[in-house]
Amino acid sequence: MGHAVADKYQQAMEEWQSSGSTSPLEATLADDVVWHEAGLTEAIRGKDAVLQRMQEMGGATPEVTVRSVLGDDRHLSVFGHARFTRDGESCEYDYVEEMDLRDDKVVERWSFMDAVPEDVSRFFAGS
Repeated sequence: MGHAVADKYQQAMEEWQSSGSTSPLEATLADDVVWHEAGLTEAIRGKDAVLQRMQEMGGATPEVTVRSVLGDDRHLSVFGHARFTRDGESCEYDYVEEMDLRDDKVVERWSFMDAVPEDVSRFFAGS
């Protein structure tokens, strides 16, 4: 059994993937979250803006495999593989996420991927 925050995050990711709704992830984010995403020059600020960004990825079916989640009361590290499919096209990459936590919620997040960020942005721009 892992740390409670790590377990909560992994469960939220599984629910997001199966439902396509961002609501399971909403409970994991602080209202003032700062979201650093590979390929974006500016951080996304605030829970509503992060959820909107995730909804903009709509139309693409997520297949996210969380390989490992490590966490404690202050930090969360996630290692995984993502594949999104839309209209016969796909975008696929391995990723690492580092997150700072406060009160069991993500307050700041950084993502790193083995794909070219511009290719990923181009894929989701067609959503």
